[in-house]
Amino acid sequence: VFNHTGSDEALSTSLLGRFNIIIGADGSKSWVRRHLLEIEEERMQSGGSDLALGIGFQLPEGLHRTGLPHAQPLKCVLTTSQCRFLLNASSVTRSGFLNMQLTKEEWDLAKRVDGHSCVFARSPGILLRNGQVLAEKQNFKPQVDSEHGHGSFASRNLWKSIRDGLELFGIDQKHVSSIVGVELNVRYSPKVVQKVGETICFLVGDAAFQTHFWPGRGMNSVFKE
Repeated sequence: VFNHTGSDEALSTSLLGRFNIIIGADGSKSWVRRHLLEIEEERMQSGGSDLALGIGFQLPEGLHRTGLPHAQPLKCVLTTSQCRFLLNASSVTRSGFLNMQLTKEEWDLAKRVDGHSCVFARSPGILLRNGQVLAEKQNFKPQVDSEHGHGSFASRNLWKSIRDGLELFGIDQKHVSSIVGVELNVRYSPKVVQKVGETICFLVGDAAFQTHFWPGRGMNSVFKE
């Protein structure tokens, strides 16, 4: 960690004169990327869209000793060992989102009973609860199709995949609060390593690959890339 109170140009000169290797792990607005690799925001390249579901949950207090079903080290291994699910959750609030990457076909099926897309804050999908007979308009259609034997096989299979993800991370579906769609703009730096003078500079995490679900979670995506 190196602190400097001068201009950007002075800081660049100072860093390049003192260090052989500089790691840009400074987030999506990376100073290293902009001032040492000279890659501004408008030069970030687009890789298209990434489609996902955010499966929100809230666990009751006292259910797990550490707040979440698994310790953070195991959660990290579970997240980075596959490329379907990514868990963003707080052990303090016992809440978060299980994010699930979707194909275009799955994205088109991830709707409510009333046909509306599952949109954060405006029209989230709500799960059926035990004993509920009639599906409400806001219920998540793939779950309704699966539990009532309706709809296409693809719709029912989407719900099975969601349940597989919840089981992987130890989350009971009764604690799921809502399901929302997330459409991401996949962006990445045209360069992630460059020699500047005698110094090797390279980017990691959000500075290099902006395909994360929320800021600060880029490393999970980089591992998967």
